[in-house]
Amino acid sequence: SLFGYYNFAPTMFCRACSAPSQHREKEVIPDGFEVSDFLSADLWSSGTPPDPSPVPLMVHKLLERWEVKSNPDAMRALAEEKLGFLSEGTWLEDNPVEKDVLVSEARASKSHLHLGELMPIASIKHWESPTLRKYKGRIVFRGDNVKDQDGATAVFQELSASPSAVHTINSNIAYGCIAGHKTTASDALRAYLQAELKSKYPTWVQIPKELWPEEWHKKGYRKPMCLLKKSLYGHPESGGHWENHFKEAVLRIGGEPIWNHPSSFWFPKSRLLLS
Repeated sequence: SLFGYYNFAPTMFCRACSAPSQHREKEVIPDGFEVSDFLSADLWSSGTPPDPSPVPLMVHKLLERWEVKSNPDAMRALAEEKLGFLSEGTWLEDNPVEKDVLVSEARASKSHLHLGELMPIASIKHWESPTLRKYKGRIVFRGDNVKDQDGATAVFQELSASPSAVHTINSNIAYGCIAGHKTTASDALRAYLQAELKSKYPTWVQIPKELWPEEWHKKGYRKPMCLLKKSLYGHPESGGHWENHFKEAVLRIGGEPIWNHPSSFWFPKSRLLLS
């Protein structure tokens, strides 16, 4: 709607309303994605209430783990996501090691390791629009449960990310609105996986059974671990490693950091403002 690229833009109604009381003792949560009774039409204070017919909101229905395991479409979505991750070299599936063996060898050699887990997530896109439904798989690192070889909570490097702030994005859009200028948007494909995981200690991840290759089942693995090589989503350091990787790449092609606008760069020759 800002730049005329779309035929329409989905909106949400926003009107003044008055509740029966200032405090609700208990909000009833609907089972599905229905609108709460608190937002029903009889509470609108003035004017004509909005059309009560359903409006698709592009809802993702998150599937429980048991639902994923019993649903072939969800399993296929996870398998596709896994293949994409392996093509990026995210973890080394060719060299799995049982967790107890890995821990024993680390203790014997006095080596320090970080031991984590992968968590598969599956959802159905456009849940309230049956004709548009699509299964989507995601694989993330469980950053809330990382231990070292002795079972102690892992300590990470003090890295942080500084994404573009709202005023930076607004400035960029304003620059694009000048006559003769334009603003475009693009997504980095598997952004974090472009960056190496440069942790202080090697990080190994336990692979859940949903992601095992067939030969692992035949070999009788119990808790196979693989070395994590890329900055997988969920790892506490991933944002910092990605930002460093991104900044280095932008500087190499002539971008100049803009003071007081983190993750924003100016290209003098092309007059390009990148956020």
